[in-house]
Amino acid sequence: MWIKSSWSEAIRFVGLEDFHFHDLRHTNCSNLIEAWADLKDVREMIGHSDIKMTDRYTHLTQRRKIGLQRQLAKHYARK
Repeated sequence: MWIKSSWSEAIRFVGLEDFHFHDLRHTNCSNLIEAWADLKDVREMIGHSDIKMTDRYTHLTQRRKIGLQRQLAKHYARK
């Protein structure tokens, strides 16, 4: 399997330890959330059948939380 051997070689080359190809799914899901996708969008794009699994893969950053608070403040300011 050339993908697995290429991945292992690349990881060794850059000096990373305990980093797996599967970790990229977590990164992708979190990046989608950072780009303002919602969980349903991410679930569909990653191919999960259960949104609970998608929730496990996503991680909100402080920047995202602050952005959400600012959006909420703008929402209330319009009322």
